[in-house]
Amino acid sequence: MLCCAALLPSCVETETTLPLDNVEGPPLAISYLMEGGGADEFQSLFAAVRDIRLLGPEDLATGSDGTGSLPLPVVVELLGLEDRAKLLTTRYYGNGTFTHVRLEFGAGSPMAVGHDGEVAAWTASDSPSLLIELPEPFHPVLGESLNRTLLLHVSPGESTLCESGPGGGSVYRFEPVVRARVLSGGDQIRGDDIWGGLAAATSELDSLQIASDTNLTSARRAVRTSVRVEANTLLLQSNGEAFTDSAGLSQAPDLIDARIWVRGDFARSSHGFLPELRATSVLLDSLMPSTLTSAAIVAEARIVGAEASGVFTVRPIEIERGMSEVESALGFSSQPSVWRVQVRPSTTVLTASPSLGSPSNIRVGMRVKLHFASLAGEPLTVARVAIQGRPEHYGHIVGSPAFDHSVRVQLDEHSPAIAAGLVEDTGTTVSVESASL
Repeated sequence: MLCCAALLPSCVETETTLPLDNVEGPPLAISYLMEGGGADEFQSLFAAVRDIRLLGPEDLATGSDGTGSLPLPVVVELLGLEDRAKLLTTRYYGNGTFTHVRLEFGAGSPMAVGHDGEVAAWTASDSPSLLIELPEPFHPVLGESLNRTLLLHVSPGESTLCESGPGGGSVYRFEPVVRARVLSGGDQIRGDDIWGGLAAATSELDSLQIASDTNLTSARRAVRTSVRVEANTLLLQSNGEAFTDSAGLSQAPDLIDARIWVRGDFARSSHGFLPELRATSVLLDSLMPSTLTSAAIVAEARIVGAEASGVFTVRPIEIERGMSEVESALGFSSQPSVWRVQVRPSTTVLTASPSLGSPSNIRVGMRVKLHFASLAGEPLTVARVAIQGRPEHYGHIVGSPAFDHSVRVQLDEHSPAIAAGLVEDTGTTVSVESASL
């Protein structure tokens, strides 16, 4: 089963570009990020975050619910957020003392798919709710502006408990284990992609404000992110070609009206009251329409096969945008499917670094984001590929030769290496350098 990534209706139109000035912020602004992790049993694990509530000592003493942050639940695919963070929302607060957050998950069970493509069975549960003490109390004072970026790390491996079900099958129970930390001055964490319109910018375009149409504040307004453009940021035109410098970007005729796609690292904001993303790449996105109702398809997938002439077999994991188009064009069902996709020499390929790459950079086992202008034809033509990281294959260690800096691994039968024919079968062990584990 695939899951659509909780796309929220756009509540604002694309905003006109305005000068970015130093406006006084609220007493306290908290940007909530969520980080996931790995889980050996699954290829995907979706959980719904219902709300994040900030509490102080008085709330705890009286049993008050505190102040909520999310206008609508957000569905998060936790395994794709290993070593990366998704911006959930930014919430503004008045003065006071705040010591805890309450993280509330949606009722029912998560949705997970194993490496064999089967949907996991879960024990139904009430809405899990966790009271988490902040690493440090927040003491905003009226007249001052305190900005904090709070990272909520959900550990899928610790949060999913396997039990014996009817007939001896496995049944899982979701008991989320969450840790919180505040990004300090030197901290950075790779961020999940953001899209949005240009809301404000400095004249040198070294700082942009992007209004994301898939993240909303509690007032149901687009969440703005401060994007820092640095000297080594890769600046890309809508056709995938690189601008020579920020001057080229500033002169782009479609800059004001374009959707802007940003990859980068979240950091503690150096100024202002917005979350800060230090951009590694900025692209004017001609595929992404100004509203979420127009066709544009983004799917996260695993590469499980490679053919000649740039044709790849992929196993879709999450439809981030364009779920209705996928259902209409492909007759999408509840079971995971395998797609054949065409990556042409003209296709924009962004490596994980990121830098501009080519189809030769795509490897079996990689997790990628695929951008489509449409889903016509077979194989499906990919307009853009964003590589998320190194290839991953699944198996267990069966030995370590003496005096050898490697281990012997027996791959799982559903590992991409076996599906692609790189390894004959599970009876064949492979040698893996210890340094790569």
